[in-house]
Amino acid sequence: MKISFKTNKPVGKYRAFSNQTHDIKVSGVCVGQIDNEDYTIRLMVLKNHIYTDNNQNCPWVWLKLKAKPISLDNAKQFVKEELKSILEKNNIQLNGI
Repeated sequence: MKISFKTNKPVGKYRAFSNQTHDIKVSGVCVGQIDNEDYTIRLMVLKNHIYTDNNQNCPWVWLKLKAKPISLDNAKQFVKEELKSILEKNNIQLNGI
């Protein structure tokens, strides 16, 4: 299982009003995101009886982790260390966004 990160910079006419995002990839497939403002870590989790919403068309929901990293490097390190245990507890969406 190879974990990698990709930085997405905003493009277009109004790019100055948007922030970068950082994709979390497992074996080349996007499974989550790290926001650049407060380094919030979110993963795509398949719905089950615990994680559910009223949208019948989408098979997954965003799972926001409680970790509070103080920098992007700390967030990446946290994901590298904890992703294996998170994958064991949750069914992560491995088809991408």
